[in-house]
Amino acid sequence: MKKAKNAPRSSEEASSRVVDDELGDDLRLLVDAALKSEGAKRMTEAEHMLRLSAVACAARGRRVGSRSAMDVCAQLLNMTRQTLQPYAVIASRWDSAAELLKFFELRGAKGRSLSPSHVLELARLPRHSRDSWVGRILTEGLDARDLRRQLRGEPNAHR
Repeated sequence: MKKAKNAPRSSEEASSRVVDDELGDDLRLLVDAALKSEGAKRMTEAEHMLRLSAVACAARGRRVGSRSAMDVCAQLLNMTRQTLQPYAVIASRWDSAAELLKFFELRGAKGRSLSPSHVLELARLPRHSRDSWVGRILTEGLDARDLRRQLRGEPNAHR
């Protein structure tokens, strides 16, 4: 018996197609864009992180069948929910994608960029104090752990 052209080849492929159908066009487009950005030569790391943020923010609180959309998107992106979740927090704290992209594109004197961990710590701050902390991160070369310690006023922070 001949299989139909679009028939799934395996039960895994069949379940993947059901997930795709239930995911919704908006979320599927965001996931596809993030997957394409991961290997794109002209795509910057900042643009990729921005796309992951968009996926995570859109998936937050949604369901795909009996699973959370965050879990499904993480699986499609070959990462864990714990990896994807902080991007939702980051995306929810900025007014625009352009503003967030600015943070992901910043570079210090040594050419190092802000990591998602840096941006997550900055997301917890009031908007008006972010710029001064960004300046300190870039000029002093603070890693995310040192930034967190300084924000909490803990001793042994890099100074």
